[in-house]
Amino acid sequence: MKAQTLRKVRLFHNYIAVFFAPAILFFAFTGGLQTAGLHERHGDTAPPRWIVAIANLHKHQTIGGHKRPRSAAAGPDGGKPHAPAPAPTARGDGDHDEGFVAEKPFVVLLALALFVTTALGLVIAVATPSTRRMSLVLIAAGIVVPLVLLL
Repeated sequence: MKAQTLRKVRLFHNYIAVFFAPAILFFAFTGGLQTAGLHERHGDTAPPRWIVAIANLHKHQTIGGHKRPRSAAAGPDGGKPHAPAPAPTARGDGDHDEGFVAEKPFVVLLALALFVTTALGLVIAVATPSTRRMSLVLIAAGIVVPLVLLL
């Protein structure tokens, strides 16, 4: 590959990475919390509201609760109406499977590594004088665009 082409590929990679970095940080953080089960009720201990809220945003892309079907009167096939989403159970969100307990620490470490390497990538992007301004613009856009889409 020519040096000029490689420079363009690196620049394109940088711009895509810094735009999506805020979302990657969010999903790595919330995914790690969910893998650790911190969004679920454990016995008499309720999880912190902020963890439940961001877990809901991670899983259902909503702030207040599960997504509702487009038409409350009928299902997607025009038949019976959909029942509302079940309320969370005493254990948590009701769809959590214990899975492979031995793999959970690995997945939590994976989330941590993804978070740290993404944060380091942002530091490198902002510290590079030739791409600093565009990187800052794209980081801001990577925060604002998902928030606008959410609202």
